[in-house]
Amino acid sequence: MSVEAVVTFALAVLIYVTVAQKTTHWLISAPVFFTTVGVVARLAIGSSTTQAHAVQSLAEVTLALVLFHDAALVRPRAIEGDARFTSRLLMIGLPLTIALGFAVARLMYPQADVWLILLLAAAITPTDAALGAATVTNPAVPARVRRVLNVESGLNDGLTTPVVLFALAASAQVNSSASTEALRALGSLAIGVLVGLAVGVGAAYVLNRAVAAGLAQASLVPVAIIVLPLLAYYGAELAHGNGFVAAFVSGTAFGAAFKAQLPEKIDPLTAHPLQLTEWVSDLLTYAVWAVFGALVAYRAADFFNWKSVAFALIALTLLRMLPVAVSLLGSGFKWPTTIFIGWFGPRGLATVIFALISTDELGLTDTNRFAVAGMIMTVLLSVVLHGATSGPGAARYGRWAEQHNPSLEMVEIGT
Repeated sequence: MSVEAVVTFALAVLIYVTVAQKTTHWLISAPVFFTTVGVVARLAIGSSTTQAHAVQSLAEVTLALVLFHDAALVRPRAIEGDARFTSRLLMIGLPLTIALGFAVARLMYPQADVWLILLLAAAITPTDAALGAATVTNPAVPARVRRVLNVESGLNDGLTTPVVLFALAASAQVNSSASTEALRALGSLAIGVLVGLAVGVGAAYVLNRAVAAGLAQASLVPVAIIVLPLLAYYGAELAHGNGFVAAFVSGTAFGAAFKAQLPEKIDPLTAHPLQLTEWVSDLLTYAVWAVFGALVAYRAADFFNWKSVAFALIALTLLRMLPVAVSLLGSGFKWPTTIFIGWFGPRGLATVIFALISTDELGLTDTNRFAVAGMIMTVLLSVVLHGATSGPGAARYGRWAEQHNPSLEMVEIGT
């Protein structure tokens, strides 16, 4: 990465932070802003921000932190009242989305390798609440609906990652049988789960005891927490396990086991134990979106074609909205709520990272270009379409909820 690219990114972060309060009203989210920065930087200074090793390292660390952070934030007691909705979306809607995506991609690319088809179908499944931030922060939207969207977004990337990595490994190992790859993936998954549990539970126990005994400096606890996803990810890699699964499991385990109460006298900005992890994740996420924009500008000819655009449009509509509708049948939610949840399933960070990792692992060849193009176009159209509709859509749905007062959707937190 060139010096010019680093300076450009640093200035972009400074500019975005200084005007972030206003840009939200202009429907300019962080993904939109930094994707644009990446495109402009690539066209203006011609610097390659897509060097393979640096990009893969950035993608891996970012996804590990995001998986850990999102999993650690999900507290079972806080969401148990919404479990019947989130479990439907994750246990029924998510597998159905992958299955439908596989069927559609198979029809559109009949000559493609079956593992690349699965890679594409799984990679475009995770949602990203950040791309539709106005829908999950607008108080006009019932709190339960916002929670459901947030929790689904926080967990579906972790559940989808093993499928993506299995398909990626199978497509790369052309000389291995499917059964061999399946056994290898299951072993890697098991190791990842064990390492994640060890890191999450072990770190929570040590920090709980250290804080209670007055051994730990409270203001440094968030610094210890931020290294946990790295410890889980790279620890699993050393043990030949799945690092992303380890990061996700460690976040879940740590969130459930960490009970220490940090004193209120420390800086309130860093009092929340996951605050530093969130800030660093945000910064790395900005960098990933900038790289995404640069990649789009650099390889536009590889990504823009009628099939990739058509697949992306189908992915954002049919492949999302139909599984959501099926999964929420009988849930009690009204149809406007089901449509709202179905549309506001934007594809974002996880899919971008899967595309970057796939590009590094497989390269861009005539046989696999369609898969990366499908991921890139799905995210690019989502940035535009969901970015443009999140504000008006949330306002319109909020007005409907206020007028009709649907009892199930209007349940408040803790009731």
